[in-house]
Amino acid sequence: MTEEQKAQIEQLKGEMILKPLNSAEELRNWMITYLDLDFPLGVVYPESTHSPAEAMWRIYELIKTKESMNVPQVAMLASRDSYKTLSAAAIEVLCMIHFKIAVAHGAAIKPQSEKAIQYVNSFFRKIHKYLEVQGWTKESDNKGKIQYITDDGDDVYLRVVVATVAGMNSEHTPLLFMDEVDVVQDPRALEEAKMIPCTYKGYYPLTVYLSTRKFAGGLMEKTLKETVAAGGEILRWNIIDITERIPEEVAQVDKPKVLRYVSINLPMRNMSPEEFNKLNDEEKVKYEPFEAYAGIAKHPMLSVIRNRLVDRPQSNIGGLYKPLTAVHNNFKQTAPDWANAQLLCNKPSSFGLVYPRFSRHENSIQLQEAWEYLTGEPDKKNLTLGFLIDYMHDMGIPFFAGVDWGFTDESTIVIAAVLPNNDMWIMDIVSASGLEDSDLIDKYAKEFDEIYRPKKWYCDSAQPGSIRKLNRAVKGTAKGVKKTKDFVVDGINCVQSVITDSNNVRKLKVLVSGNTERILDCFEVYKWKTDGKGDPIDGVPEHGKDGTSDIMDAIRYLIFTYLGKRGSFNFAGRNDKPKGDTWQEKAQSYNDNLLKKKVKDLAVRDKGKNPTIKKKGKIGFTF
Repeated sequence: MTEEQKAQIEQLKGEMILKPLNSAEELRNWMITYLDLDFPLGVVYPESTHSPAEAMWRIYELIKTKESMNVPQVAMLASRDSYKTLSAAAIEVLCMIHFKIAVAHGAAIKPQSEKAIQYVNSFFRKIHKYLEVQGWTKESDNKGKIQYITDDGDDVYLRVVVATVAGMNSEHTPLLFMDEVDVVQDPRALEEAKMIPCTYKGYYPLTVYLSTRKFAGGLMEKTLKETVAAGGEILRWNIIDITERIPEEVAQVDKPKVLRYVSINLPMRNMSPEEFNKLNDEEKVKYEPFEAYAGIAKHPMLSVIRNRLVDRPQSNIGGLYKPLTAVHNNFKQTAPDWANAQLLCNKPSSFGLVYPRFSRHENSIQLQEAWEYLTGEPDKKNLTLGFLIDYMHDMGIPFFAGVDWGFTDESTIVIAAVLPNNDMWIMDIVSASGLEDSDLIDKYAKEFDEIYRPKKWYCDSAQPGSIRKLNRAVKGTAKGVKKTKDFVVDGINCVQSVITDSNNVRKLKVLVSGNTERILDCFEVYKWKTDGKGDPIDGVPEHGKDGTSDIMDAIRYLIFTYLGKRGSFNFAGRNDKPKGDTWQEKAQSYNDNLLKKKVKDLAVRDKGKNPTIKKKGKIGFTF
C-alpha cells in the first residue's frame, strides 16, 4: 500500500467516524476499524442471548431509537474474562461521540476503575485525530475524565468513578454503566446510582449493569430480578460463546458421529457406552447420550462444548476469540460450582447463603394447591386468600406471628399457620422502613389480629416497651423471644431443619401471594456476612439495608421460639397439646359434621322433598 493510499484511508476514516450505525455487523466493523478490536459476534450456548458485539449493538440501538424510554436498563451478564469491561468501555466511547452525550462509568472497586480508565484513554488516543477532523476539540484529559467540545459547541465527557455513595452523587448523565456489580462494596451505592441517569436532548436515560453472577445472594442476582421487573433486558453470554471454532477437518465431520455419554452437570465427564453400562443406576442418571463428531468424541470438554464449536461459523477465529486450550485450562483450575456460575453463567453458586437448600418451587404452595390439600377438592372457583383463611379457622388451624421492630431498618410482621401434619405455612407479611412502633401496631398488627387471630406473637425482645404496646392491642398474646448466646445460630439451624431435613422432607411452605413473593426472594438471597477476602463469617448473617435480614429475623423468631430444638411442631402450640382424639380423628369428625350441616341445609330448603346428596371428593383434611 502506497503512502498516498494510506493517506486516503485515513482521510476516509476521519470522514466516516461519526456515521450512524445500523447493525451489530456494522458496529463490529467500526470497532475493528477505529479501536483495532475484533469482538466475537454470535453465540453458541443455548441459554445465551447476545455476544459482546451484539450486546454493544443493543445498547447503541436503545439510545439511537429512543427505545430506552420503555427499556430503562439492561444487564450484561457474562462469564469471567469475557470482555465485559472492555466491551463497556468501547460502547461508552462510541455512544459518547455518536450521540454527543455525557457518559458515566461506575466501577465497583478502585482496580476496576483503573482498568476502565486505561481502556478509555487508549481508545481516545486512537480516535482523537479523527475527531479533530470533525471539528472536535479536547477540553480536558485527566485520570478519571475525558472531555470534548463538539463541532456544535456541546460539552460532552466520559467520567469513570468508583461506586461509592459519594461517587454516585457526583454525576447526572443520560447513560450510566455500573461495572462488576457483584463486588460493589456498599449496596447503597447502587441505590444512589439510580438517580444518575437523566434525559438529555431527547435521549432517554439508560443504565447498563455488568457483572459475572458469583452468588445466589449477590447483588448481580438481585439486579437481574430488578432489571426484569423494570421492563429491562438481560444480555447474556458465557466463555463458550467467545471460544474460537473447531476446524471441520479436525472434527472429522465427514465421518459417522460417535455415541458418547456425557455428564449433565459439572464436573465434565465423557465416556463410551461400554463404560456407561458399567455404572450403577444411581450414577447413570448423571449422564445423557450424545452423538459427537468423530474427531472430538473423546474431548474432555465434550459435555460442555458438544458440537457447538464445530457448527459455529468457521470464520470465528482470531481477534478476541479464545483458543479452546485456554478455555479448558480455565475449567481445570475452577471448582465445579464456581465454574457453573462464573464460566457458564448458569445457576449462581450457593456459596455463602444462609439457607442454601431452600427451593422456591419445593418450599412454596399455590393458593389452589393449598385448598386441594386441605379439602381434597381441586379447582375451587373464585378462591381467595380470605376464603382460605376462614376455612382454616373453621378447621381450628392455629396462626402465629413473628415481629421484628425497625424504624431505621424495616419493621416486619410475618404470619404463619401450623397444620395438623406439623407443616408450617407462611401466610402473610408486612415489612416497611420508617415505621414507628405505633404505626406498625395500629395500622398492621390490629388488622392481622382481626384476620388471623394469632395465638402468640413472638417479638424481638430488644424493645420491651413496644411489646407492651402490642400486648394491649392483641389481648396479651405478645411475648419477647429469649436471646441466648447461640440464639442466632440455633435459630438458623432450626429454620433449616424445616426447610428440608436429611430425608428431603420439607415442612416449611410459603403460600404464594402478592405479599409473600418477597419472602421467597429473601430466602434465596439471605447470606452470611463476609470478611475482607469475601469469605463468609461463621454464624454472622449479613444485615443489609434492603429489609432481607429483618424479614428473616421475624421468621426465625416465629419458628425457633415456637419449635425450639425439639425437631417438630405441636399443632396447637407448645403449651396447648391436643387431648383425646388425634388431629386426624378431629379432622374426620369435622368432615362428618360439615356433611351433616349440608344435609340439614338442603332439607330446610327442600321441605317435603327427599334431598339427594352428591359427594364430590372429601371435605376437610386428607391424611
